[in-house]
Amino acid sequence: MRIGILGGTFNPIHLGHLHLALDVRSLLSLDEILFIPAGNPPHKTDEKLASPSDRFEMVRLAILPYPFFKISDIEIKRVEKSYTIDTIRELTKQSPEDTFFFIIGLDAFMEIESWRNPRELLQSVRFVVVSRPEFQFSRLKQLLFFKECSPEILRKLDQQAHARADLQLDDFAAMTLLHIDPKPISASEIRETLKKGENIGNNILPEPVKSFIIKKKLY
Repeated sequence: MRIGILGGTFNPIHLGHLHLALDVRSLLSLDEILFIPAGNPPHKTDEKLASPSDRFEMVRLAILPYPFFKISDIEIKRVEKSYTIDTIRELTKQSPEDTFFFIIGLDAFMEIESWRNPRELLQSVRFVVVSRPEFQFSRLKQLLFFKECSPEILRKLDQQAHARADLQLDDFAAMTLLHIDPKPISASEIRETLKKGENIGNNILPEPVKSFIIKKKLY
């Protein structure tokens, strides 16, 4: 099977996450998207997180209408810091016959060199790097891994909506860059709105997630 991996704190999960997963699944003809809520993420030390169990439940509720969306507790079960390389190692060991596609926003991918074992990670799984507001693909040339990448390919991605580039860099696994229409939804803004006691629009959160947040008095 061709399985997309979409990780994150999902604090909370919102419709932007779902639209992203739907778009990537369609464009890359993936069989499933596996949502993986983070447990103890090393890059989110300054963020007030809802409990792992609550974030897991919000994701579960959000993806219920989609039979091709799945959820894994592989990271929230870890007591120690949860690193992406550990997750990829475990998933590929469990399902060696499947092909995994690691979906990540361009803004987060720009920090890849600070991740644990980035070279092994790029060799182990196909990355799907998706456009993000206020970030340009041409900035990838700042990364050591992209020194040999054609600048024309990156400029084209910045200029054309729905553009796609499939790359083979050095000895890494193949990589896909996607320019898709972003949904301008921010989890931090959602939390701030809820903190103020203001209403969240129906085009931002799945209704079951909104009800769960209200019931549990999260944020």
